[in-house]
Amino acid sequence: MKIIYIGGYTNKDNSHFQTYKELVQKHLDNNKKVIVIALAQDAGYFAPRIKELYKGEVLILEDTHTEKVDWNSFDLIYILGGNSKKLKEGLLKYEFDLNKLSRESTIICDSAGANMLAGYYIGKDTNGYTIEKGLNTASNTLILCHCDNQDKTPLEKIGYAKEMATKNNYELLLLNENQSFTIEL
Repeated sequence: MKIIYIGGYTNKDNSHFQTYKELVQKHLDNNKKVIVIALAQDAGYFAPRIKELYKGEVLILEDTHTEKVDWNSFDLIYILGGNSKKLKEGLLKYEFDLNKLSRESTIICDSAGANMLAGYYIGKDTNGYTIEKGLNTASNTLILCHCDNQDKTPLEKIGYAKEMATKNNYELLLLNENQSFTIEL
């Protein structure tokens, strides 16, 4: 299994989909099954752009989806960014589990998606920053995205991540926007 972590994007045009369009299209051209997970945003936020790029060949998982998801049937899973809490709730609702995926699958995870595929990520509550558990229970990595965008990731948040990584002996992965990091499991 290959996981591609992406540090996020800030634009609303299709350019952030263009980065991995060739990889997605290669899977489609080889009759591989592809799912794009858009659970971190309101239904319809990403769908028109995805449909424009892939002409409906991709299953788009939004919170309006009513069928059970057979995770093992997908060769490529693209988890889009947005609200991490909303994404985690959605993935759990659809029973996402790394152990249910094909060992041959590729996962592209952007921003909030990257948070979910890490062991830990930084959240926030009324008292400040918090350590939240991602869905990759085998990982000891604390991930932080948008590190070069102070509007999304202030220096205090980066400092907190570094402090918590040291304190808890986590591997720290700091990703800038448009930056990726790939691992093979």
